[in-house]
Amino acid sequence: MTNPVIFSLGRYCATAYQLRRLGLRLCAGPLDWMGSDDASGLYDLLEHGFDAMMDRSHLKIFGQHRGFWIVRDQRYRIRTAHDFPIDPKNHQATEESSPGLNSQCDPCLIRWLDQFLTNRRRHDPSYCIPVEDGNPVFLEDYSAGIRRIRRRSARLLSALNSRRAIVLVRNEDSMKEILRLHDLLCRIRDRRPFLLLATGPDPEFREDPGVADLATCWIPKVDSSQGPDSWQGDDRAWDDVPALITNRLGPG
Repeated sequence: MTNPVIFSLGRYCATAYQLRRLGLRLCAGPLDWMGSDDASGLYDLLEHGFDAMMDRSHLKIFGQHRGFWIVRDQRYRIRTAHDFPIDPKNHQATEESSPGLNSQCDPCLIRWLDQFLTNRRRHDPSYCIPVEDGNPVFLEDYSAGIRRIRRRSARLLSALNSRRAIVLVRNEDSMKEILRLHDLLCRIRDRRPFLLLATGPDPEFREDPGVADLATCWIPKVDSSQGPDSWQGDDRAWDDVPALITNRLGPG
């Protein structure tokens, strides 16, 4: 039960940011930088094993954010504003971005093939995503974004199905929603060690819920209107998380 692997289950980017700040986020998960404020959507996503997560057939675009499309998965009620750049040519790949084609290939051939496939898909209606207001949009960098999402989903799914202890952190759900999520995780883990750490601003998160494999931590509600970095959450409140995990599950 030592050395648990830790993943964020959202709701917002603050959860993954704080786990990384605290040195607890050692690998990327699919919900790290996504919005998953519909608890039932998260439940469906886990129950179906991330099947067809962010598949083109159930995507819709709801605007733009800092050079990226805001894309919502209508089936699972999750959204991303960090995976599909509006202009991929001006988007620099990050450390966690998907690798491209084999770097030993001829660069000119790679560019030609990429442009050929892009132009072909641009005229294929199945590659165009509907927009809330306006004409459908062709996601030029969809293949790179979905590879990254599927790789992270497979990583979390593998951890859920392994015998290794796992900690899953979910922020700003009601206790009723948390208990439902906890029941699902008990079925998925099937007596293998895990801890669901639920954080939130409600008074009940200040108390031990008295449920096996469930811990709570009071965290103030994220208010992104309070400044450019307020989305990150309250550092002082999150500082209690490492000790809480160690006390409940063992050293990480």
